[in-house]
Amino acid sequence: SVDLPGKSLASKEVKFYGPFRKIPYAMTYEDLNINIILSSNLKENTIFSEWMNLISDYQKATCGWYQDYTTDLIIETYNNNNECISKIKFIESYPISIGQISYSYSNADISKLPVSFSYLKWEEENKFL
Repeated sequence: SVDLPGKSLASKEVKFYGPFRKIPYAMTYEDLNINIILSSNLKENTIFSEWMNLISDYQKATCGWYQDYTTDLIIETYNNNNECISKIKFIESYPISIGQISYSYSNADISKLPVSFSYLKWEEENKFL
């Protein structure tokens, strides 16, 4: 599952003549939150953990180069006829947190891995439809 993030305009109150007005100066984006279904060997957890280790090396106390660990993510939505109805592209994405995995003997639910991403911006890619 995916929580499609919102976006908003950052603004500053400015006084020209008369009352203050909010003037926008930048677009701000919320984090992208995804829940990924895990396979039996948890390889999805390993993939995201290794990606985060590429970003920040704990042993050396260093961070990698931005262009080396970011990538574009595309989220596609399909209708009941298996036709793509929308695409959203998250530009220069990278994981910023991996959530906990819950295990329980009595739990019949499928295990999922929550992952949060940071990104530069998102845009709709309806040109492919």
